Amino acid sequence: MQRFASTLFFAAAFIWVAVSFFDVETEVVYVFFVFSVILVAVAIVTGFLAAPLLRLIRRRKPSSLLSQVIPEKNKE
Repeated sequence: MQRFASTLFFAAAFIWVAVSFFDVETEVVYVFFVFSVILVAVAIVTGFLAAPLLRLIRRRKPSSLLSQVIPEKNKE
């Protein structure tokens, strides 16, 4: 919780400095915020969709050419 509060404080301070001292329009900040939220949402959805696919890929037994040429030592 402390890390979240610290991050929120420094992000707000960064935005305040950008708007106050560098004459960035508040509309630009709002658009940047909306695009950031959209980017995070897309990343979360992509992670939810990719997780089952990665789980299926990791579960498969190796059937590559290398595993067929080099037999495992434990098989007898």
